[in-house]
This record gives sequence, C-alpha cells and structure tokens, in this order.
Amino acid sequence: MPVAARRAGVVVVGGGLAGAMAAAHLARAGVPVVVCEQSVRPQPRVCGEFLSFEGAALLRDIGIDLPAAAPAIATVAVHGPHRTLVSRLPGGNVGVSRLWLDEALRQRAGELGASIHRGVTVQRIMPRPGSGALVQTSDGDWDAEAVVVATGKRDLRGVAARERVSDVVGVQLHVSVTPEVRVRLQGRVELWVGEGASGGAALVDGTTLNVSCVIAPAVARDPGLVASHLMPALMRRHTAAARVLAGIDWPETRMTAVAPVPYGYVRPEAPGPGIFCVGDQLAVIPSLTGDGMTIALASGREAGRLLASGWGKGWASARRDAGAAGGHWEADPGRAMRLAEASRQSHECMAQAFRRQLRVAVWLQRLFAQPRVLEGLLRAGVWLPPVVPLLMRATRVPHGLRAREARRAPAGSGRTIVP
Repeated sequence: MPVAARRAGVVVVGGGLAGAMAAAHLARAGVPVVVCEQSVRPQPRVCGEFLSFEGAALLRDIGIDLPAAAPAIATVAVHGPHRTLVSRLPGGNVGVSRLWLDEALRQRAGELGASIHRGVTVQRIMPRPGSGALVQTSDGDWDAEAVVVATGKRDLRGVAARERVSDVVGVQLHVSVTPEVRVRLQGRVELWVGEGASGGAALVDGTTLNVSCVIAPAVARDPGLVASHLMPALMRRHTAAARVLAGIDWPETRMTAVAPVPYGYVRPEAPGPGIFCVGDQLAVIPSLTGDGMTIALASGREAGRLLASGWGKGWASARRDAGAAGGHWEADPGRAMRLAEASRQSHECMAQAFRRQLRVAVWLQRLFAQPRVLEGLLRAGVWLPPVVPLLMRATRVPHGLRAREARRAPAGSGRTIVP
C-alpha cells in the first residue's frame, strides 16, 4: 500500500548557499520549512569561494560570522598572456571554503527552526494547479504548499531545464601550498584568462588554496580531470596560468567537476505557482566576476522574504502548534493565491535585477577568451584607471538586494595599479 505524502509548508530542495539562506529567512519568520539536502557531510563545490563584502553582510544579517581564519582579499590581479593588471577592491572581501560556509548556513537554518533532512535525494516535483507541488524523494513524498528549488547546477525533474548558453566544464580543487606561495598570494585573488580556458586562485585559510577553472570539454579530454595531469597541461598551454600557479605541487587527486555550466542563463518566470528558483537555478553569472556566491545568497534571501510575506496570517501559531517540519497549521484559503503571486513576483523582480549584471559579465567573459582583445583591455586598464572599478560595479549584486549595512560600499575601491 502506498504511503501517504507528508504535509509540509515549504520544501527547500537543496541545502547549499541559496537554499539554506532561503530556509533561514523562512524559519526566522516562523514559516514551517523542510530542507532536503542530498549530501550527508560537507562536499566540495565548483566555486571560486570569493565572498564579497555584500555577501558577508547578508550572512551577518542572519547571525553568521565568518571564521577568523578567512583570509581578507584586498586586490584582484588579472593575468593575460603578456600583461598583468592589478586593481584594489572594496574592503571586506574574504576567501571562504564552501565546506565551511554551506555547513554553517544549514546549521543556522536549523537553529532558527528549519527541519534539515540529510542524505535525501529529491527525484522530481509535480506542481499543483493552485500552488506548491508534490515533492518525491528517496525518503518518501512531501505535499508542499510552496517549493524552493536550490539544486545549483543540477537540473531537477519537474522544473524546466535551463537552456545551454555555453558549453564549458567547471573544475575545482583545494590544494595545500608552500609558505612561499602563500606569501605571494596573500590578500589577492589571482585570475588568468586565455583562449579556451580561464581560472582563478585564492587562499581560503592559512594553508589552503582554492583553484578553479572553466575549460572547454576538449581541453580536459586528453589529460583527464586528475589534478597532476590537467593542471600542468593547462600551465603549458597558457602562460598566464603558469604565472599564477607556479610553485604548486599538484596531487594525484581527481578535481571536482560540473558540466555543462550555463553561464548567462536567467530564469524569467516561475516554473509553477508557488515554486521559487534561487541560486544557479535562477541566474548563472560567469565566474570571473567573483559575485556568484553573493548572488546565490541574495536570491535565497529575497525568495524567503517574498514567500514569507505570501504565507500570511496563522504562521506564528503554526510554529508553536505543529513545529517547523510539518503537521497541521491554521487554514488560510487565500494562501495558495498569495504564494502563486509571490513566486511570479519573485522571478520577475530578480530576473530584472540580475539581467544587466549577467549581460555585462558574459560580454567580459567573451572578450577575455580572445587573447589579442584581452591584451588591449589590459593596456587600456593601465591608462584608464576608472575602467576596472566601473566594470566591477556593473556586475555586483543590485543595491536593493543587499543587506542594509552593505548598501554603502566600504572604502578601498580606487585606482588601478600595475605591479
């Protein structure tokens, strides 16, 4: 006999940056929320692990302080085949491991009242006509009044797949580095760009360097994804990569990989009434901009805020009487209509907010993939100091989606300097 689906207020599919942030804001508002997270323990993610001051402010807003060991990042260096351009960044940026950050967000969401289910794979969702969906999982089904889709770069059955804007492979690795390399990279995020590949490196604690790259499938095919094979091959092919990654002893470790990465994609409409897409399921910004983590956090916060406002009356007694995970809460006949409108409004507003940033970032990514054009850009950066700060500001999280304390940029952004 089939087991009846459990009732849930909101089911969040995926407990990464965007999903856990949405769950934290929902739980803080008293909305009953269940988080289904596939991993049992912290997992590496293909991510540059650069957190801007705007992202740090979003974390502080829900009570998360960054670890003291998180290295401050004050400058960005862009390396082309023959030239390097270094620019100061606004203050407050850090390198922080996703192994720590994702877990901290899940823990905080749980402390605020969310029910966190680990080791649960969501197989598909079946949208309801009014609002919400039946969420089918490896641990039984949930009948949810609303769903937040936060599966990152992995598409989910029942939600329209994102169109492939680009065909690239993302790879990432944490590697221990020598004191000499640490001194050279301290306080900087190093980007290298070239034809067919690009990448970055930044310290995420006192001894660990995050190395992440975006490469064409053909680039990875011959050496494979083992770091001791792939990274030396990239360094031989790209002089800029060789300058950034010199002195690193590459381990016999398979790099974390994801493909395809639909850079430039934005989802303009909700996949169904009461269904909210956040993070990379909403918008995928090219990695070189460095604001992907903050965009994920901001989209989760905004979806949680709009969903909580649509939940309506009865939520306070619901948490006391039924708990955060599920059960029975006060009926509200108008809730389905409000949640459907909230999901429509969420996608419309966030797609509009992020569209310009994605256009600028994709334009930059395409220019950076052409070495001759890149050299011209770096040369222009030397003679036109405002260029780099202007491009940086054009790809940041929109002002209205920042935490209140981050709506005024800290001091530190300024003229471009050349080493």
